[in-house]
Amino acid sequence: MRAVVIDDERPARELILRLLGDEQDIVVIGECSDGREAVNVLQNERPDLVFLDIQMPHFDGFEVLKQLTPRQFPLVIFVTAYDQYAVKAFDYHAFDYLLKPFRRERFHEALERVRKHYATGRAQENFRRFRDLLEHWESPGISQVAGGPAADYLHRVFVRTGKASASLEVNAIDWIKSVDHFVELHSHSRSYLVYYAISDFERKLNPAQFLRIHRTTIVNVGAVKEFRIDESGACSVLLRDGSILRVSRSRKRQLQMKLKNLSSQK
Repeated sequence: MRAVVIDDERPARELILRLLGDEQDIVVIGECSDGREAVNVLQNERPDLVFLDIQMPHFDGFEVLKQLTPRQFPLVIFVTAYDQYAVKAFDYHAFDYLLKPFRRERFHEALERVRKHYATGRAQENFRRFRDLLEHWESPGISQVAGGPAADYLHRVFVRTGKASASLEVNAIDWIKSVDHFVELHSHSRSYLVYYAISDFERKLNPAQFLRIHRTTIVNVGAVKEFRIDESGACSVLLRDGSILRVSRSRKRQLQMKLKNLSSQK
């Protein structure tokens, strides 16, 4: 199979490419970081298999697939951070998906199902299932409640809790820290590692609620209890969970304005 990997997050693309490197029957013929580039590659290269992120700049994953004719339509494994309620749509319409952060075992399960579909060679059937999925996804129950394409920002994110997974409300996140290729989400005095670069995760957050206060830190403005300036002029914030975070000088004024606006709304 000839495959293309489409995701605006470089660490996510690199992980999929690394896992595909062990597969003898799959050849990667391209990778894309945004929707417009993806449309060109898919129409010109006609891959058999696509790993497709849903939220991307310019065109989201669904808009990308809308540009394809039935004959151009590949097998698709969706890659998403949407919550469990939303991905039920994938299950119902028999599409494979990888829920970030995913394990190697889950990746191989999706590949095995794709191989079985590939053996049938029914591209028209893939196209029909996508149209059904799109109609389901764009209904209010999915797009608005679950944070689908009609929503501007991420509403929930799946996190690991031991051997299980749980849906974490983004509003419940107090602050976020960059840890290598991951972000560490802090909520109610607990922390969860999620496979995102901090700059990628920042773009998915509502800027009215979250602010990058340091190179490695994002804060939920609503979680700030105190804004502090010491004798040297260094700034920090005390959060509702007791954490004290440094604020860079370049973000000081922006944070003060957000806190002032929040206070005036109460």
